[in-house]
Amino acid sequence: MILVLIGLRGAGKTTVGRLAAERLGWSFVDADSLVVERAGCSIRDIFEREGETRFRDLEADVLRELASCDRCVVAVGGGALDRPGNRRLLGPGACFVWLTAPDAVLLERMEGDPANAAHRPPLTQNTPAAELAVTRARREPIFRELADLELSTEGRSPHQLAERVAEWLSSCRRPHK
Repeated sequence: MILVLIGLRGAGKTTVGRLAAERLGWSFVDADSLVVERAGCSIRDIFEREGETRFRDLEADVLRELASCDRCVVAVGGGALDRPGNRRLLGPGACFVWLTAPDAVLLERMEGDPANAAHRPPLTQNTPAAELAVTRARREPIFRELADLELSTEGRSPHQLAERVAEWLSSCRRPHK
């Protein structure tokens, strides 16, 4: 079984995923970090040198590999599931947890994350708030369709969220809908 954490940039997928994996005694993989490791450069560099399509192709290769992982918690980038093929890759044996937060919380987290600006490219030419609104409108229907559990991160610590995910997973133990 694979547990996939989905959500917008800044939702806490990597932090909560790492803690949930520790709590479950499972492996943890951050898909974006694996792409960076394989490419030998940051996501921003991939976007600037080779374009978003190349990044999404690398991301799909990583997801294809992770789809066969057992007892893994995987944090995927916010846009990883924009491609229907990626959704099909992960869907059959996965449980999906959608981490949510209001825009103000996401923006505060992104602004407070030094890696965000240095390593992650803007996805539009808009301000961060406008980009977030556009991204949310495009991605939330996908997240809603996939989610087995929707979990607000607002007002909860990463440890509380990881505990909730682990408790939920012990009752889930079923493939995705």
